[in-house]
Amino acid sequence: MASMQRRLGPNIVGQIKLIHLLKGTSLGYKSPLNTYNNNIIVKKGKIIRGFSSSAAYSLPLSNNPNWITGFVDGEGSFGIQIVKSPLYRLGWTVEPSFQISLHKKDHDILEHIRSYWGVGKVTFKTSKSVQYRVRSIKELSIIIDPFDKYPLLTQKLADYTLWREIIMMVIRKSHLTQEGLIAIVNTRASLNLGLSGELQIAFPNVVPVNRPLVEDQVIRDPQWLAGFSSGEGCFFC
Repeated sequence: MASMQRRLGPNIVGQIKLIHLLKGTSLGYKSPLNTYNNNIIVKKGKIIRGFSSSAAYSLPLSNNPNWITGFVDGEGSFGIQIVKSPLYRLGWTVEPSFQISLHKKDHDILEHIRSYWGVGKVTFKTSKSVQYRVRSIKELSIIIDPFDKYPLLTQKLADYTLWREIIMMVIRKSHLTQEGLIAIVNTRASLNLGLSGELQIAFPNVVPVNRPLVEDQVIRDPQWLAGFSSGEGCFFC
């Protein structure tokens, strides 16, 4: 619970406790996912890992956009790569992406999200993992609208805000000018874990932009909680 408080803040954690207490009462709460097989791996008397398996059941996945936002809050990743390339006049290119990586047994969830948005690809990255990824600017611009209408609630909202700003700069082709590229690097410096060592050397005068402040978030729809729990929740007995 302490790690969840650091990530979500005490306000949202308190609401999660309340919604769990009220679940199934006057709220009319219904999970978009049926309860299904939980595989618990036990080693030397200790529970090592539990994961959900969608392989044995056909899941009635939710089309509620709040559920998808909640799931992305838990499992999604907004990425910006600034890559050295001789093909561009400035010697650098900007490659935005959005991705979700899961265990292969949750492949159906990623296919559902891909089908819901109508963009991106689902591929197997390893023998045990599957990834949903959106890379083209045209397709990324499509998934921006749902996140603007149904905002993220965790600190990931700050990453999304910076990521979206860079997407808009790329759409305006600002990355093709020196000034625009520097602005993108400054924004990227505040996104996720910041700049790589290579970029810090290549852009020594970077001035990171202020990271957006995310606080006092309110869970307005229990479907967000269902989606977030599907990604981050863990049920033990």
